[in-house]
Amino acid sequence: YGRFNSAQPSFIEGMARIFDFAGALDAYNAPLTDAERRRADTIALREAWVNVGQCMRDAIGQFEEIERDNLDAAHETQWRNRTK
Repeated sequence: YGRFNSAQPSFIEGMARIFDFAGALDAYNAPLTDAERRRADTIALREAWVNVGQCMRDAIGQFEEIERDNLDAAHETQWRNRTK
């Protein structure tokens, strides 16, 4: 949400701010209308849920990998116990 209603300075602008003692470079976007605010909220909310979904997919993948390794180790242990 923050990137829709605040300034996004470039690297050069960031370097220039070091010497901007009067604050002349502190220019922000104009206030958003209700429609723009709703659009910004919608985009931010969608991005947040996309991130939640990606985190869930990553966590499930890691869990499946651990469980697969544990199952392989259990099968190997059973096989070794049978061959003794």
